[in-house]
Amino acid sequence: LRLLDKIDPYLGRIGLGVDVGESIHDRINIECFIRNGSVSDEKALWNNIFSVLCSLNILSERKKNMLLNWIGGQKISDGQSTLCFLRTINEIKFIFDKSGKIEAKVYLMAHKV
Repeated sequence: LRLLDKIDPYLGRIGLGVDVGESIHDRINIECFIRNGSVSDEKALWNNIFSVLCSLNILSERKKNMLLNWIGGQKISDGQSTLCFLRTINEIKFIFDKSGKIEAKVYLMAHKV
């Protein structure tokens, strides 16, 4: 769990997920949420986490940049009304299996403001 040690300074909380169907699978899910802060803090925290993932070959630099560019605001207008959204990253989930393979999933969000 070297990965979790490396990203721990940027996390606010984590959750643990296990499959509870007919059988128990040989993998574990860890959901990671960053510390609360401003949008600029959020981008810096995710950048640090994604840099760790890139160094471990879990994430490509291209995808890192795409994810970081998601964070921010956006206005959509049809000429009569305007909607404003704040785009954030909700969490990242790591799936660890007994072979040592690590998968990662990032969950994006948009809040209407």
